[in-house]
Amino acid sequence: MKKVLPWLGLGLLAASFGGSSFACSSDDSGGGATGGAGGGFTDGGFGATGGGTGATGGATGGTGGGTVATKLAKACVNDGECGAGLTCITPDSAAWDGEGPAHGYCTATCTAAADCAAFDPTAECVSFDGTQGYCLSGCTVGAPFGPGKCQGRADVGCNQFLRGTAVAPCGANNACPAGQACATDGQCHETFSACAALCAIDADCPTGHTCNPGSGLCTTTAPTGKDLGQSCKSTPSGTPGECKGFCVGVTGTTERFCSQLCVVGVPNSCGWAGPGNKGDALCGLVFDQAATAGDVGACSYLCDCNADCPTGYICEPDADVQTNVLRAGSCSPATGADAGAGIVSCTDAGTGGTGGTDAGTGGTDAGTGGTGTGGTGTGGTDAGTGGAPADAGNG
Repeated sequence: MKKVLPWLGLGLLAASFGGSSFACSSDDSGGGATGGAGGGFTDGGFGATGGGTGATGGATGGTGGGTVATKLAKACVNDGECGAGLTCITPDSAAWDGEGPAHGYCTATCTAAADCAAFDPTAECVSFDGTQGYCLSGCTVGAPFGPGKCQGRADVGCNQFLRGTAVAPCGANNACPAGQACATDGQCHETFSACAALCAIDADCPTGHTCNPGSGLCTTTAPTGKDLGQSCKSTPSGTPGECKGFCVGVTGTTERFCSQLCVVGVPNSCGWAGPGNKGDALCGLVFDQAATAGDVGACSYLCDCNADCPTGYICEPDADVQTNVLRAGSCSPATGADAGAGIVSCTDAGTGGTGGTDAGTGGTDAGTGGTGTGGTGTGGTDAGTGGAPADAGNG
C-alpha cells in the first residue's frame, strides 16, 4: 500500500494569532505538506496519527462522519464491543506502527476505502506503516461536535490528510486548487479528513505507556526532546527533531517553537484543565477558519510577559485568554506584519512608591518611599531651611 502524506494546515482559532499562518517543521513528520492555497506549511506537515500515515482511494468525507448507527471509531477494550466485522485496536496493541489508540478504536483491516463502506460510507482506509490499512471513520472539519462527529469522542479528532497520488505541480507560492494542498514533493495532492485517535495526557494510556505528543498515540517509548513552548529549529524531513512533539512557526519567519497535537475544545488538551484554570498552552492552531470543537489542532503557547515566550516571540494581550486561561496573552512573532506592541518585559522594575512628608522646617524627610511593583521608592531629603523636601518620586 502506498503511503500518503499527512497534512494539517494551521490557521486561525484564537484571536491572539491574528491572520497568521503557522508552519510545521518536517523534522517530526517524516514527510508532509507545504502550504497550499490560503497558506499553511513552509517546512513539511504532520498528521494526528504520526508521520507517514497512508490512505488509498475512497470517499472524500461526509457531513459529520462516525454516525451513531456504526461502531466504527468507538472506544473499546475487546472485539466483542465493536460488532460484526470490526475488531478492537487497543492502546497497548502496538498495531499502528508500534503504537496504539487511547481507549481503543473499533476498526477493520482494508486495502481501499471501499472495504470500509459497509461500516461508514465516508470512511477512509489509512495505513500507519505503509503496509496494512485500517478503516477510519470519515468526518468534516467544522462540523458540529457531537455523537455524529467521530462518535463524539474527546480522544478522537477530525484530522486532514493528503492522498498519495499527485494531481499536478504546485503553483506560485505553493498554491493548489480547492480541496488540494501542496506536498513536499512540489505536487498538489487531494485532501481528505478522517477521525484520528489522539491522546491528550499520559493518563489516557495504559500502565507502562505514555502519550506521544507527535503522533497522538500511546507508546512504550517515552518521547525525548524539548518541551512544549521551547524554541526549536526546522530540520530536513526524515531527520530527528528537537521536540517531543514537532516544531512550528509562523509562515514568513524563521523563529519556531515546540508544539504538539490536540483536539479543539477537549479538557486537558495542551495540559489545560479548562475554563477558570490557569494554563501554559491552548489548542489554538487549527486546520482552517472553519475548524471547531472536535477538530485536530496544535498547541499554542501562553504567557504573562515577553520573557515567557520562545526566542523571536512576544507576549500579545488577549482578553479571552485572560478570562478563561488566566494568562495575559499568547506568544506571537516579534517582527513582521503580525507583530504588536506586546506586553512589558518580565524584568520591568515597575513604578516606585511615594516618598514621606517633610518632618518639619529645615528637617529631613521622616518618611521612606513606598514599595512599587518590582522597585522601591526612597524618601526625599530637606531641600533647605524652609524648603520643600526633595521628590521621593518613582523608584
